[in-house]
Amino acid sequence: MAFYYVKSGGTATGDAGRYATQQTGSFASLGASGYYDTLEDAFENSTTVPVQADVVCVSDVHNKSYSHVQYVTISAGLVVSVDDSNCDQYKPGASETNTQTSTYDEYYIQSENCLIAGVSLASLDYVVYSQSAPCLHILQDLKLTTSSGISDMATYLSNYGGRMIFKNVEVQLGGTSAFVVGGNDSSIFEWFGGKTSGSAGKLFSNLGGNGGFKAHLTGVDLSTVSQIFDNVASTSHNVFQRLDHCKLPTSATMPSHTDFSTTPNSRFEMYNCDDGTGDKLHRFLIVDRAGVARNSDSCYVTETTAWYGETDKSSIEVITSANCSHRAPFIFQLPAQIIDLADSTSDLITIDLVTDAITLTDTDIAAFLVYPDGTTQVQANFVTSGKTVGAGNYGIDPLASGTTLPTSSLGASDWTGEPASPNFYKLELDTSNDAGSLLAAEIRIEIYKPSIAAGDLFIHPLLVVS
Repeated sequence: MAFYYVKSGGTATGDAGRYATQQTGSFASLGASGYYDTLEDAFENSTTVPVQADVVCVSDVHNKSYSHVQYVTISAGLVVSVDDSNCDQYKPGASETNTQTSTYDEYYIQSENCLIAGVSLASLDYVVYSQSAPCLHILQDLKLTTSSGISDMATYLSNYGGRMIFKNVEVQLGGTSAFVVGGNDSSIFEWFGGKTSGSAGKLFSNLGGNGGFKAHLTGVDLSTVSQIFDNVASTSHNVFQRLDHCKLPTSATMPSHTDFSTTPNSRFEMYNCDDGTGDKLHRFLIVDRAGVARNSDSCYVTETTAWYGETDKSSIEVITSANCSHRAPFIFQLPAQIIDLADSTSDLITIDLVTDAITLTDTDIAAFLVYPDGTTQVQANFVTSGKTVGAGNYGIDPLASGTTLPTSSLGASDWTGEPASPNFYKLELDTSNDAGSLLAAEIRIEIYKPSIAAGDLFIHPLLVVS
């Protein structure tokens, strides 16, 4: 392992800024001839080029703008901003900009595994280009600044099995055509904390490619972007996007199942996300080619408490497309709830729902639960409300005509905003034959009935155990 030191104004050439051991004290004590002027000098102009096991330490006061010929190749496994006065201590603040305009200008991560910590980067094309495969590249406590072109982005994952993680990263978009992330070839993007800023560009673009793309964002302020969903209808590859506890732009357009018309395995999920105006943390949306599930504050069970602990009461509205069927069901989970399934004589779980003049059978919709056995907890017990064939089977009979769902104990007087011609139904999960234990129940709903229109099906998310 070797250590390289970078600070604007450095004059080191060859291996003069490279050390066999970690240095202490200030950059001033190293002297200008003991550190490199730019990341380019450290990575490409040193005699011994850094490798994955090496560390590049950048002074927190480093602020350099220069025109690189093409791209700066990040070949070390750790690039970290350090205290200018104590160069062995982590201190975010370093920044560097590549201003070359005649061809690609980017920071090109070639190391298989790499952490860039506290060093903000900017360029006029892709800012960080992740190419190594398979790889894990982590960026934390920094800002990425794009230019304004139509293909300008903060990061791009270009190769098979690539994975990029942002931790507390700010992305400043230089124009409305710029975007945060693009990727393909089975790449994965994760973002924890941080925000977008600058122009109202896009969150995702150029997704899919050979093998698809997966993105999961948690606790990110996205209020300045103009588009949070990339229209994947033009690609035949699988794209999965999930947002948790993110702040949305006020004018955010939500996807519908028609956006997935040519991508049967693509999906968009959003939980506990809203803009600052609505501030509804119970808001969620699940969309794929087969259907849509979303919270509805206009139709709900009147006398219950709000299921998510606040004041607004809500239900789950479900819409399905013509593509929905037993061979391609619409699947989602109810919000998890703590329930005790230890009593073998009274563990009947009830899920109430209401429809608008449509009949539902036990082969149109089914609830599923996997729960720990009461005696041997590592043993998984399975139960469903749907029509199965034979003892112990778990799959729903795709050929049966089905039996109309039982009538719910909740009627018109129990709902606010129920449909004009309501049918009140319930799904039942009977665990009395195989007692369980205390658990956070995550009940999966599968819907096989096509073309359920908006306003035709609402599910009460609070479970009743009797």
